Amino acid sequence: MSLNTKIEHVVCLVMENQSFDRVLGFVDGVGALDGTQYAVNSSREKVFVRKGADPIKNQQYDPPHSFAATVGQLFGPEGYKGEAPVGKWFLSAPFPNSDADAEQEFMRFFDSDNMQLPAITTLAQNFITCDRWFSSVPGPTGPNRLFIHAATSGGYAGSSWKLDTTQYTFNSSGEKIPKKGLNCPAEMQTIYESIDHSPGNYNWRYYFHESLNTAMAFPYVRACTQNLKTTEDFFEDAANNNLPSYSFITPHLMVNCQHPGLDGINMVPGDNLIADVYEAIRQNEEVWQKTLLIITYDEAGGYYDSVFSREEVPSTPILNPKGWPEDNVEYDFRYLGVRVPGLLISAWFDHCLDHNLYEHSSVPATLKDLFRLQGKGPDGFLTIRDQNSNNLIAHQKIRDIPRTDLQKLPRSKFQNPEIS
Repeated sequence: MSLNTKIEHVVCLVMENQSFDRVLGFVDGVGALDGTQYAVNSSREKVFVRKGADPIKNQQYDPPHSFAATVGQLFGPEGYKGEAPVGKWFLSAPFPNSDADAEQEFMRFFDSDNMQLPAITTLAQNFITCDRWFSSVPGPTGPNRLFIHAATSGGYAGSSWKLDTTQYTFNSSGEKIPKKGLNCPAEMQTIYESIDHSPGNYNWRYYFHESLNTAMAFPYVRACTQNLKTTEDFFEDAANNNLPSYSFITPHLMVNCQHPGLDGINMVPGDNLIADVYEAIRQNEEVWQKTLLIITYDEAGGYYDSVFSREEVPSTPILNPKGWPEDNVEYDFRYLGVRVPGLLISAWFDHCLDHNLYEHSSVPATLKDLFRLQGKGPDGFLTIRDQNSNNLIAHQKIRDIPRTDLQKLPRSKFQNPEIS
């Protein structure tokens, strides 16, 4: 049985800056942490992983997670030299000079004993958890979100994550051109163009908050104003059985994205958002039975993870060499970044662990197969990366009848302070 005959809608929710182990490593039936895993600090001492993270108190420190910091964690203090990652230096960027108390808290993770993150924990224990999903770039939000949208970052590996909509210039034809921020060249085809320009009655909407609008860096996306909606619009569309073929949802950067260290935000609102999105789909049986929900994180945010990918992946073309923000750095994109949570949720899935290798380019690769899309890249893909990425649903076992359980998700017992 193929899921392609049952799924009409794909919803992709991408959260911020958490490693797989920090969120799911101590979740029974999902993670593989047992307390023996460790990172070595600057004093060459072992700092072991522990349970019991507080989703509020342990969310105040924002670990370094730039390209340089992440490369240092994966490849070592001398940086990337063209060799596969070893992953021994996860404490080096956050704590170059050992701070014993801070290191202990940094290595304290969430768990299913205390259910600090009840929504994502429950989903991971009940549906498909991909335990080898890696960020596409050993670096920050911007390039990784570009890979989700376009199966490439066009050679960008810097720290800008959005278009600067406050400053523009004009070209010789009088066209308004963004002057600053992340601005992709027009030749970077996105999955949105592929949907629009392929046979079949497929459509898309980008449900976003202005604070985290990386897809707006693509000229094609920002020109499709009819497809640009707020995150709140998603819930109305789901309730009215009016979802497009592909929905991409971004959280609010300063409220519920789960990025650490941003003006007091913490993990609780983000876990509630995950529950809200799931329940919006689950509340209507017709919507539930024809929708695939994908939940992942753009990058690991500087947090430790015990698994890393040594597989070499195809490089993508370097575009826009003079047009990227000045913070761009050179990288050949041959190795993936840090492992992140990846969940596949559908009425047609039971719980299992999927050990296949995935990266963010697997999202457009899956959409191409599901909707028979045609891109401008090799074999109708967007780039060589989605062409060589594993399809998220091709290897899954499909139920004979849809699930009717788990209509609601538990909510956090941790008190969430008011966000001003």
